Amino acid sequence: MPRATLSASYTCSTTRTARKIRRPEPVRGIYAAVRETSLPQPALRGLLDALREAAQQ
Repeated sequence: MPRATLSASYTCSTTRTARKIRRPEPVRGIYAAVRETSLPQPALRGLLDALREAAQQ
């Protein structure tokens, strides 16, 4: 749930409840396939490297 939604003021009388999920925290897998015969794509390589680095932190 976006944080902006939690702080927004509404005129309707609905109850919003949010809490952090614990044990196990949700994870999302990201997969990429690059054809071996494709031309070099530095921007794509940089994105994949940045995603891999962020996943290791």
